[in-house]
Amino acid sequence: DMDTVVVGLGVAPASVEPLRWAAQYCRLVGDELLGVVGFSPSQAESPPDWYEHEVALVRKQAQAAMDAMASEVPRRAELRDGDPRDVIPEVACDDGAAVVVVGAGAGNGLRRLGLTGVAHHLAHHLPMPLVIVPGMAPTLRGRPVVVGLDGSPTDVATLEWAVRLAGAVDGSVAAVYASDPMAMSYPHQPGATVADQKQEVVSAQVARAATPGVEITMTVEIDHPVAALTRVADQVDGSVVVIGRRRAGHRSVLLGRVPAELPHHARRPVAIVPRP
Repeated sequence: DMDTVVVGLGVAPASVEPLRWAAQYCRLVGDELLGVVGFSPSQAESPPDWYEHEVALVRKQAQAAMDAMASEVPRRAELRDGDPRDVIPEVACDDGAAVVVVGAGAGNGLRRLGLTGVAHHLAHHLPMPLVIVPGMAPTLRGRPVVVGLDGSPTDVATLEWAVRLAGAVDGSVAAVYASDPMAMSYPHQPGATVADQKQEVVSAQVARAATPGVEITMTVEIDHPVAALTRVADQVDGSVVVIGRRRAGHRSVLLGRVPAELPHHARRPVAIVPRP
């Protein structure tokens, strides 16, 4: 069955890379692309015919961008009134989207459509995986998918998502466990620290994730996870860095330091996978 991939659109050059990445992803995994514009008129009060004209113009620009960048995949565009921070998750939930793709940040050209801060907001609240794409993202096919693991039971969902992506794009998986530098800085027996114990858990998770046709390697880094993941992703020229996002309770969501900081440092797309 074909899933839906939602991409947040802004009618400006800065929005091209998320669209390009989402189209590439859909082409490789066989999904449909749904471009979403959260539209707010440039004037608070305007004549109805002027408003309709502006809506038609934005819709035409969005469809033209999709036709130009995603001509090889099933695609459609949707425009809804409202802040993109509300509209994108609303459309994604209505369509049962498998993935949402947005840009890492917004330049001046996107502010009219309100895309500033969209990635930050969605990273906290979206119930499905979110891919945050910086400028000039690397190609997906054949490249390693880097995944950060911390030894928690919910790592399984993060690792499974990374392995599925790698399988779909003919890539490999580079699993990274970043061990606490402070815990490792004093003498101790092997296996005596919590960091050592978590490393054993991650090793077992990686072993259980073995999938035919997908090579999985594991690296242990003595460093902060953001620095470790950024470094490994650069070393292996990874296509995407995948991390999990902690949840707390039914209403509140804790993003965690690593998902909050990594998109600002990684020079490639970051996929944030909600943990069950």
